[in-house]
Amino acid sequence: MCLYKHIVLLIILGITISAEAINGRQNVILISDVTPKISKIGRKVLSEIIYKLPLDRFRNSAYSTNGYSQQLYEFSSRSCLLHKLSVSKTRKRPLNETFTESLEEIIDFKNESSIIVVVTDKKLTTLEIELFTNIPAMLDNPTNVYVLQIGDNNKDFQINDVHFIHEKSVDNIISRLPFLEAKRQICVMNVNNKPLFDECQRLCDCINGRLVNCKRVRREFSSMSLDDRLLYINTLKEFSTNPKYVKLYEEYIDYHQKFFWSGLHGAAQFFPWHRSYMLVFENFLRTIDCRVTIPVWNWALFSKVVWKTTPSYHMWDNHGGFGGNGEKTEAYCVKEGTFGRNSWNTSRRDDWIGVGRDTCVGLQQSPETKDCIETTFNPKFSRCLRRRFNRSVPSYSLVLEVINNFGIEEFKRFESIVRDDWHNQLHNSVGGHMLTTYASYSPEFWSHHAMLDAIWYEWQIKCKKCIRQGFSGTKERLIGFNPVRYRHEYVDPLNLDSCGIKVIYDQIFTRTSLEKPLEKETEVKETLADKNENENDQNDLFDDEEKVGKWFKETAPVEDSNSNF
Repeated sequence: MCLYKHIVLLIILGITISAEAINGRQNVILISDVTPKISKIGRKVLSEIIYKLPLDRFRNSAYSTNGYSQQLYEFSSRSCLLHKLSVSKTRKRPLNETFTESLEEIIDFKNESSIIVVVTDKKLTTLEIELFTNIPAMLDNPTNVYVLQIGDNNKDFQINDVHFIHEKSVDNIISRLPFLEAKRQICVMNVNNKPLFDECQRLCDCINGRLVNCKRVRREFSSMSLDDRLLYINTLKEFSTNPKYVKLYEEYIDYHQKFFWSGLHGAAQFFPWHRSYMLVFENFLRTIDCRVTIPVWNWALFSKVVWKTTPSYHMWDNHGGFGGNGEKTEAYCVKEGTFGRNSWNTSRRDDWIGVGRDTCVGLQQSPETKDCIETTFNPKFSRCLRRRFNRSVPSYSLVLEVINNFGIEEFKRFESIVRDDWHNQLHNSVGGHMLTTYASYSPEFWSHHAMLDAIWYEWQIKCKKCIRQGFSGTKERLIGFNPVRYRHEYVDPLNLDSCGIKVIYDQIFTRTSLEKPLEKETEVKETLADKNENENDQNDLFDDEEKVGKWFKETAPVEDSNSNF
């Protein structure tokens, strides 16, 4: 039997990766051989399996004889998976061929137990029974197999770890699958209106005794508990360093750099492109731990202490944060924390000479610029994460002013302020990798863009027409994604992707500002007019290419002056 090469094709991005199982979670491989649009009981069985599978303990992939396949890394939501399994009325390939495709993924997840569930509404042939019976012997990793023949009156039987179950009752079928959690969706309305969360920490409604309308919740980073901050930090590090995921991680973050100059920072793309980019990245993280969402770096709320650490501001904590500023005597490499140079490296794909040059020159040249450039060429600093904190950031009052006072007819101005001003200003102010086209290699990139997305979200929910303002039409495509991603699918935060994923932000702009100055200081309210007058140099992300290149040629060693810029 042909078991294919041991690779996984990531359909979303057209990326091939090596794969192994994620520690602590088993893999449930669902093989569908029913026609859900015709077989009501078949659809019900699939639905019950998908919705009763606890995702904090199991990951789910699916292969169907209708031609659809979804691998473990492609999972985004239960409803999306069920929809894709139900779209076709006809079988497009035989069951044995569908199963053989799934083996490619099962074999790749070495030394991890898998559960294979085959759902069929037809009578199995002798060859098919023999095929499923031999599965445990074919695989090195522990595997249990459940073959569900729905609507069949034959007697059940078991051969080794292969269970052949014949049932007409959906409830009886589901009760035979010990890994399902029968009460996973059951809820009780509470009179105190306490929020209800599922096993993946999605906020849900309780309607007719079932958890429905579940939404991912993104929270402000510093408001999260230490355990929750560490969960995100460690999951991000796991995704970016574990050999099981590194190639996927690097190829995905490289999308931003690859298409940087292709228009994704233009008005027609910026908001929905980055919303889509974050959603897929978040999906990957949730494959490691389904409780994870991308946290928001609310730089405005903490604008007075934005580069510091305080008892209430944890962005740059070494433990439970992203680490601090770069060391100016060490090419502005981040030295401490989870992403310090002794415990974490940036992608091998980045132009470290160019990144080092731009970090040293930055937007504020200083006496140590030349020394910085000299240390940049030291090989031990070649793959470090670089930061060079500088300048101020927009205040909380300004951000609230723009969100609250810009109406639907002023969307273009609102969008321009967020994209051209605040987006660029923060990239420039963090410096280092964030200042370059390799910004997505910085772990704080995702939380900065979560903040920008939260600002857009907060503006959108002001009115019904605000939701799609500026992004009409259904044919516009997002740049670079393969297969095609359509822009209109990443505009409504409660209807994302083609399957309606829901994302909300938790009280990002309802907290009291923590930017209070010292008592003797007088806070001057920053108006839009002040901003345009005093910060007109904040929009120059990559605009000073000629100046930077000239400085680099004058200061860099001759043998290393062949940068990409």
